[in-house]
Amino acid sequence: MEEFIKVLKALENYSEVRSIDVIQGSLKEFSDAKRFVYLSDSVSERNYVIAEINLFPNIVVSVIEVECEDRALSTLICFLNHQQSKSFYYQQILFGLIDSHGTWDIEQLQFYNIDF
Repeated sequence: MEEFIKVLKALENYSEVRSIDVIQGSLKEFSDAKRFVYLSDSVSERNYVIAEINLFPNIVVSVIEVECEDRALSTLICFLNHQQSKSFYYQQILFGLIDSHGTWDIEQLQFYNIDF
């Protein structure tokens, strides 16, 4: 996760980037009953970072990175059509990820009209 945040800081120097807002948390915020909210040691909470990258001219890209240990990269890049409800959409995306045990739920993303 630290490397991901370093990359975000480097992106801030690009002229196309207006700002980057970062939201960090633990998947345990959404469910403590599911196994996927913990790392393989079953004790450490699995963390996430959401970066809202505001570009010129008025384009917002959301990048969601989830801690995944030794497995494949777990990043979702998406465009939310309803910026005023973005926290709702982030919650739905992370609930879907937890319910599908670490797989991005493409049907759910399409249901909510999230471009990814």
